[in-house]
Amino acid sequence: MEGRATTSGKSRLDQPLQHKTVVAIKSQDGDTAYYRVEREKKIGVLLSIYCKGRNIKKSDVTFIHDGVRIQPTKTFIQLGIKDGDEIDAMVHQNGGGYLC
Repeated sequence: MEGRATTSGKSRLDQPLQHKTVVAIKSQDGDTAYYRVEREKKIGVLLSIYCKGRNIKKSDVTFIHDGVRIQPTKTFIQLGIKDGDEIDAMVHQNGGGYLC
């Protein structure tokens, strides 16, 4: 099977993935999902995909990288997220208290 040729004459499969990185999103229950992303893209796109796949509202989840809340309008480069980094997905919990 042949890949499509690029302007350099090489197949896309032969091109290095320098502009892409693998990022892990870990939920509170320990489940980890891995995504290959373009570093120049806004991270909000990945967060939306994660929430859709888990069937949860994006507004119900806080995403944290290295102890800092992630701003979805920033790119992976702006946030300093590198290949192999892990993002924590923390679901908001309301209630749960006991009243006497």
